[in-house]
Amino acid sequence: MRVKAVLDRIEAGRAVLLAGENETAVSWPRRLLPPEAKEGDILVFAIDVDEQATRQSRQEAEKLLRQILDQQTREE
Repeated sequence: MRVKAVLDRIEAGRAVLLAGENETAVSWPRRLLPPEAKEGDILVFAIDVDEQATRQSRQEAEKLLRQILDQQTREE
């Protein structure tokens, strides 16, 4: 998915972006934008799901939950 946003203004190290067709205001760290980006520029964001990272995160969460449940079982 690709989302277009207008760089509306920069305030205290934060960029205010007007994103999508409805121009929803989004506050974004200035340091995460291209250095040459300036007010009025149109930015394009690609939004994808990182399936590998998602799987890994879920596995880590499940492992932690099992550890917590095992510890509770031993304490009872």
